[in-house]
Amino acid sequence: MNVISTFNQHRLMQSFVKETRAELNKLAAESATLTVSDYFSLGSAAQKSMSYRASLDDVNYYKEAAGGAEARLTSMQASMQNLKEISEEFRTQVIKVQGGSDGLGSAYIASGARAYLDQATQFLNTALGGRYIFSGPATGTPPIRRPDEENENGVSPLDAVTEIMNTHDITTSEGMQAFINEVDAAFSGGNFDALLYKGALPADGKRVTTFIDRNNEISLDVRANDDAFKSLLKGLYISAAVSSDKAPPEVFNTLMGKVLKDTEQAVNGVIGLSADVGYREQSVADTLKNHENTARILNSAIVGIEGVDGYEAASRLANLQSQMEITYTLTARLAKLSIINYI
Repeated sequence: MNVISTFNQHRLMQSFVKETRAELNKLAAESATLTVSDYFSLGSAAQKSMSYRASLDDVNYYKEAAGGAEARLTSMQASMQNLKEISEEFRTQVIKVQGGSDGLGSAYIASGARAYLDQATQFLNTALGGRYIFSGPATGTPPIRRPDEENENGVSPLDAVTEIMNTHDITTSEGMQAFINEVDAAFSGGNFDALLYKGALPADGKRVTTFIDRNNEISLDVRANDDAFKSLLKGLYISAAVSSDKAPPEVFNTLMGKVLKDTEQAVNGVIGLSADVGYREQSVADTLKNHENTARILNSAIVGIEGVDGYEAASRLANLQSQMEITYTLTARLAKLSIINYI
């Protein structure tokens, strides 16, 4: 008579349960993710899948960089459009003052300029994600001082322009021209930086760039001390400091001619900057679209290798669960047998 040890049967069932539980966990994970949970099961295709995943990581890195560049350039473009509108609206007011068709407008040119000045300063100090976009690499610093913001010497930009005005007799053509010349000097080169600009200087040799693809580096560098912005701020500061009641009409008209020239330069300059940023925006958008298409292709290739048929995985999972239930039942019965049965 053949006797089968229930002790050995019990151990065999325990081993089977352990193996089946591991397989159940594997199938449960595959059913949830619809991808294989064990790369070794892919055989030679595993290396190809890993290569695709490395390429996908690379694409996603540059895709994220391109997305950040797109956000910065879009924010720049919006701010410059607002600055262009300020320039054009103020130019219209100046033209009316010069033509004498503005009624009481000339009496309020200073207050109007101050309002535009506050707006222009705000747009030049635009921040994205806590980083100032017109400061160059010095993204932690707002690039332009507010009109009433004092420097280390306790002098605000508007006070500085007013002091220049007070040193000249602007009731005469000669005095007004001297005032204009000195303001021109104050808004040129390093003088402008000392007066208004707090961002990074071009002389530092650093630029704001990012790679949006392996061999595609793009500039994100537009700074608040660009000539176009200097011209706009200069015209606004002059107009905010000198109201029409401080000089005879013919002399004040000369000043408005100077302001109009600066404002025209600002309009044209901002349009040029906007066009350049627009070109960069398009380049980034095209690259971003390519990244998205490439990522889609790589994802499809990876799924083709690693993908698991959801219906098949669910069926295998159900079968194993049924086997486990039967095994647990048999194990429980064996546990109730007498020790004699183990001999």
